[in-house]
Amino acid sequence: MDWRRRILIRSLMIDALAGAVGCGASEPPRWDVAYRLVDPALRHDALVEPSSLLTRDESTFSTQTSDASRLPRATIDDESRHVLTAPDHGPLAYRVAARLSKAGRSTVTLPVGGSLRDARRVVVLPRVRLEGQRSWLGVAPSLVALEPKGEQIVAAFDLDIGRRGAGGPAELTATALRVEGTTTRYTTRPIPLPAGARLELGFGVLEAAAEQGPVRFGVEACRKDHCDPLLTEILDPETAEGRIWNDRTIDLTPLGGKTRALRFRTEHLADGDAFSFPVWADPVVLAPAETRETRPNIVRPNIVLLSIDTLRRDHLDLYGYHRETAPFLRAQMAAHGVVFDGLIAEATTTDPSHMTMFTSLPASVHGVAGSFRMLTVPAATLAETLRAHGYQTAAFTEDGPLAAQRGFAIGFDSYRENKSDDLLVPVGRVEDTFGQARQWLEQRGDRPFFLFLHTFQVHAPYRPPEVYRSLFDEREPASLSASQRRTIADYDREIRYVDDELGKLVVWMEQRGLGDHNTIWVVLSDHGEEFWEHGSLGHLALPHEELLRVPLIARGPGIARGVRRSDMVHHLDLMPTLLELAGAPVPDDAQGRSFAPRLRPNEGGGGDPVPRALLSASWALPDGFVPPAFAVRIGSEKMMRRTEPGGVVETWYDLAADPHERDARKPVPARLRAAIEANENAATALRSQLFERAEAAARPAAPESAPLDPEREEMLRALGYIE
Repeated sequence: MDWRRRILIRSLMIDALAGAVGCGASEPPRWDVAYRLVDPALRHDALVEPSSLLTRDESTFSTQTSDASRLPRATIDDESRHVLTAPDHGPLAYRVAARLSKAGRSTVTLPVGGSLRDARRVVVLPRVRLEGQRSWLGVAPSLVALEPKGEQIVAAFDLDIGRRGAGGPAELTATALRVEGTTTRYTTRPIPLPAGARLELGFGVLEAAAEQGPVRFGVEACRKDHCDPLLTEILDPETAEGRIWNDRTIDLTPLGGKTRALRFRTEHLADGDAFSFPVWADPVVLAPAETRETRPNIVRPNIVLLSIDTLRRDHLDLYGYHRETAPFLRAQMAAHGVVFDGLIAEATTTDPSHMTMFTSLPASVHGVAGSFRMLTVPAATLAETLRAHGYQTAAFTEDGPLAAQRGFAIGFDSYRENKSDDLLVPVGRVEDTFGQARQWLEQRGDRPFFLFLHTFQVHAPYRPPEVYRSLFDEREPASLSASQRRTIADYDREIRYVDDELGKLVVWMEQRGLGDHNTIWVVLSDHGEEFWEHGSLGHLALPHEELLRVPLIARGPGIARGVRRSDMVHHLDLMPTLLELAGAPVPDDAQGRSFAPRLRPNEGGGGDPVPRALLSASWALPDGFVPPAFAVRIGSEKMMRRTEPGGVVETWYDLAADPHERDARKPVPARLRAAIEANENAATALRSQLFERAEAAARPAAPESAPLDPEREEMLRALGYIE
């Protein structure tokens, strides 16, 4: 069976299933959040033992004023969740010099600072990179007793990487976690439990204690000195089940109408000097939702936001591309929803655009521009706003620079980062990502949800699965070399692969009652890709249209079917739009405009009566340019400002007559120059206002950048994002 027949059969199956399900699916019962036990309001008067356990995280995002940004998090199997408590932790060393003996050994002494200085024992988690090597080597954790050395407190330990280390210089990165006792207890204040309530929670053991023996987890309902057991389980982190988050649901119906404190207990069952780091993830007390008859005006649709990284608009057949790269997007999503022809990206790279989607702030305000930059201004995120509105929030991302520690995980109950086996050669993992989304949807309960999906599958290097590698001929365009034509064909094959996987996910969801009657889909991209239109391959380039014009398709309840809009919209507009669709408040600082009215049926054509200025930027540029390079667009006129060795260069384009930007014109019209200067001035003023607000709240400014995971740093370096 050749590829044409295989792909045709797959497409026909998707079409048939999509037509057969969804319309008659019954909606499952809904639940409302009664108590989120991780939230600060519920932590008041809680009893935490030992007291050194973290219940708030004030360090990483010190400028953030929201509760969600200060919740402690823990990561197991690359999935980060809010937790009741986390072990006190801190960095010891980041890329410091070390020297190994010929046997691969070294004695290391590192100073200990911050809150760990008064710890008795810590577990040190080192990683080593040998001279001339690209990859970082994991080293077994070391249990270390802290000791004074002069005016310092230090951790001294033996580093042994065996035959992997042949002696000579190396680099060392290390973090530490406090070790105290063999039991933990977290007891909430007494809370009235609703009738018919249930408790959803997760638990697990941090990977640093993977070889340290089993832990008993227990949940109790307590009244004064009497406690009734609700759950008792033993988890062994050396088993497959013990290396992941374990989710459970506890029926609280017998306690309905009663007031009880909930106690979460752990006991480490190993002997000797073994240690463990058990954690409880996001316990939530749920109550049956009111019926629609008693609250007819409250509608909270599920929302799925899919970002297909590096997907340029004009390589989709629904936008007129000559190859059938995305038949499901065209025939099922676009035909049953609204397609926008004019979405403009915030930036030509992944991280600035996504943070703009999440905050409705330009990159020059939110600060997530370079690959080490983190969210530094007090900003309400899309996820935390929806979470405060009663939504379950989860994200599944791949490879790219959307690191949790940079602020992308703020507001997400669960944040999963799928990493390639070799981070220096990142590859897409769309099947894993969508598969994990299915698992989460099966376990989520019956609350409205916001699900963010981000796939790196279409990003370079383009390596489509074998079944797709003969899809599309490679004879065009004739002006390019055979190698260049193959590169473009592989890019298109990756798009088709993602489209097929998307079709399977949507059909699966519809079969389970998550269809057009209750679930909104928004599909877009963060930026496009250049294929030598202006002399280069990739997106570390000037902000030309092939990088800034990206797709936008929306489908779901209340959204028009089979409609195209010519409106010019921007990544800034996404957050206000989704919040309006969810019935949630839009933060006052949001800089975008909701296009939710343009999604509704019977909405007239046309866009803004007066075209607004839309600003974009390239924060990562080839040699010879000083970032950032800006582009501003008003209607069909576009100005670009860049800095070269000879100084600032400004050009403009008439995109109506020159859509491919072949004819750079000078001098720049005054209104374009005024627009770019006004945007820059407004961004500077807004950033200052936000910092002043943080200072007024007695929250000092956070550092603008933070060390990344060293392996992630090397991945970004390999991709050219950093030097």
